[in-house]
Amino acid sequence: MKIIINEMKKIFSLKMVCLLLLGSAIIYEIFISFEIDYFPNGRPVLDEYNIGTQMIYDYGHGMDEREFEDFKNIYEEKLKEVDQFLSSNQDFNEVGVYSYKDYKEVQERSFFEETNHAFEEVKWDYLGRDEGTIFWELQTIPNMIELYEERNNVDLIGLEGQKYEKRINEIIEHNENQSILPYMVFNNYNNIIKYFGACIVIGIAFMLTPLFLRDRKDKVEYLQYSSEHGRVLYKSKLIAGLISALIIATVELVICFMLYRSNNTSMFFGSNINSAFNTSFWFNLTFLQYIILTVVSIYIISIITAFISMFVSGKVHSYITGIGVQVPTLFILCGLTEGVLLNYMFSMSMPKYLVFAIYVVLIIITVAIMVGAIKKERIADVAN
Repeated sequence: MKIIINEMKKIFSLKMVCLLLLGSAIIYEIFISFEIDYFPNGRPVLDEYNIGTQMIYDYGHGMDEREFEDFKNIYEEKLKEVDQFLSSNQDFNEVGVYSYKDYKEVQERSFFEETNHAFEEVKWDYLGRDEGTIFWELQTIPNMIELYEERNNVDLIGLEGQKYEKRINEIIEHNENQSILPYMVFNNYNNIIKYFGACIVIGIAFMLTPLFLRDRKDKVEYLQYSSEHGRVLYKSKLIAGLISALIIATVELVICFMLYRSNNTSMFFGSNINSAFNTSFWFNLTFLQYIILTVVSIYIISIITAFISMFVSGKVHSYITGIGVQVPTLFILCGLTEGVLLNYMFSMSMPKYLVFAIYVVLIIITVAIMVGAIKKERIADVAN
């Protein structure tokens, strides 16, 4: 155990930790910070979030037909409210707007025909005020009503085979698509977790590449090969590297969810991801269950990355060469992480078991490489 701790101390040297923090901070600023600092991003996205939050409060995590009728009545009440507001508002009356119908007609003409500068000035003035929030809501609610009404009419174009139709029928039968989970909430989490996953992959590769490289550079491996106990050190180093990779992943995930907490989306955790306002997935999962699966996936990816990096570390003779050799592998791993393994996992836009198949292939390749490396280490010649 002492050997493992000593190896971990080498991995987490002050210099390497500082460089890891710097690199992670750069990746965060470039790819992730926007999703944290600007969520919800502008109007009417903010209104979609607020309406979704209110729906959770009013109806729970799902909205049945009776509750949907109530939601439509709320929309009608808002129409009456804005009609009353516009009918007596001098600013809008001066540009020919006395009702919401007038508002829509003038806005449409201004957009598609000749710009009505007087109307646009008044409109944007009120849209920037608190009393203009209702205009944003009336822009958002009809879209949500339409999505809910069309939730059972899934376009199967491009989805070949009966298995797609069977899954869609299951979603409808079990009312999974009555769930309240706005697309922008789900998409925001996916954008955050996939880039954190890529950041973890790069960080682990950076930290573990010197693990065996130091011994080769300092000729220490000759002493190790000359004794039976010395050859066992290879396994101890592997364990130290694996534990270090899990520590890196855990710390970054803790930071990730501490930052994500500020987005205040916990009210949607109990909602089914197969929402009328989201997209369709192969499995019946709540948003929280989906989050847990992405965390488990990151740990699997971290272990795979750790073993690949340690294998490369045992073969190269310089750090630059080690990083250079890993670039294609990291490119593939980061691409898979960002594009498939952590981005809309189990979406029906992909084959049902594609994610599982990729993980199985990666695990088999990694295990085969490491078993071969361990066997070779046992019989390696000092002269080599």
